[in-house]
Amino acid sequence: MNILIMHPFSASPWRPCYLDKLGLKIKFVENGEIMSKAINQEMYNYFMELNDAEKRSVVQMIKTFLLGRKQQSGQISIDQYNKEIDEAMKRMDEGRFVSQEDLEKEADKW
Repeated sequence: MNILIMHPFSASPWRPCYLDKLGLKIKFVENGEIMSKAINQEMYNYFMELNDAEKRSVVQMIKTFLLGRKQQSGQISIDQYNKEIDEAMKRMDEGRFVSQEDLEKEADKW
């Protein structure tokens, strides 16, 4: 028999002495792991009950949540990152930059 035991704090796993004596196999998981699976299953079950228009609406709402999170974190995509690097390298090649020395001279004037 397998037993799944949730422990509330990952830093303090339980000592399953009694269950070991009974010869039971024990798997420890964090509450978050179980909750995540349960929430995913619940979301899937509800989603499958929606009609196509409702599904499109929910997908759009999820995209909005994710876009908002991305904008808040200030993260950019790899493509955008590489594009910005290419543009900076092009400016350097064209001589459109300010050296550290020139910048320090400029700052001294402030």
